[in-house]
Amino acid sequence: MPIKKDDDYKVNENKRWFQKWWPENVPKNIDLPEKTLNEMLDEQVDKFGDENIMWFLETWMTYKEFQDKVKRFATALHNLGVKKGDVVAMHLPNCFQYIIGYYAITRLGAISTGINPTYQPMEILHQLDITKPKVLIVLDALYEPYIKPI
Repeated sequence: MPIKKDDDYKVNENKRWFQKWWPENVPKNIDLPEKTLNEMLDEQVDKFGDENIMWFLETWMTYKEFQDKVKRFATALHNLGVKKGDVVAMHLPNCFQYIIGYYAITRLGAISTGINPTYQPMEILHQLDITKPKVLIVLDALYEPYIKPI
């Protein structure tokens, strides 16, 4: 899929709804610099390193802690042979590990595909067959009932 030109993302001011309802004090377009997800994270760590970035199950994580875990996991994936363009599947619920995994995968330039934790083994197998991941990351509690039967 080709990357679209900046003009493709500009608001078409000729639309009637746009002319009538758009608030005057709201900009019609904003220019955003091109940055990777991890470049944006690195900038936020520099600004807010000791501040909390997220909370899960009564536990807070700071930007610095998050970045450290992302880099460590990216290193582990790299050591497993994951490289740019590889697909990595994650069979995890909403948790710190999912977000850390996603950032680590993208840090390497790999492609993340999330597997719904409620999928049954045949649904998981179908997704794995389509995406052909190099690595599968699984929550230990999900392995026995959902992955092992495959």
